[in-house]
Amino acid sequence: MLDVLLLALQLVQSDLPKVDPGTGTLCLEHAKAKARLEQVYDEYLMVRGLVVGGNYMMELFSNVDGGWTILITSITGCSFVIANGDDLEELRDREGRGI
Repeated sequence: MLDVLLLALQLVQSDLPKVDPGTGTLCLEHAKAKARLEQVYDEYLMVRGLVVGGNYMMELFSNVDGGWTILITSITGCSFVIANGDDLEELRDREGRGI
């Protein structure tokens, strides 16, 4: 949990965070969060999908070294880091499906 908080603080270090009107929590504009993940952590968008209900989008960013971050973005454009880690491994069977 501390890693997620430290990453979230690092993401907003150079940009002033804003408050998401829906949740009242600090967040970073999606474009700035995405740019920061790319520039600082060399992580790029791998997959995305809508969370049930459609009010949030989940995105998984990763780099070639196995580092990863899950970013959640609200319909207001506020992004939150909810998890990050190392040793991400893509798993697929012979037909290219997940296992």
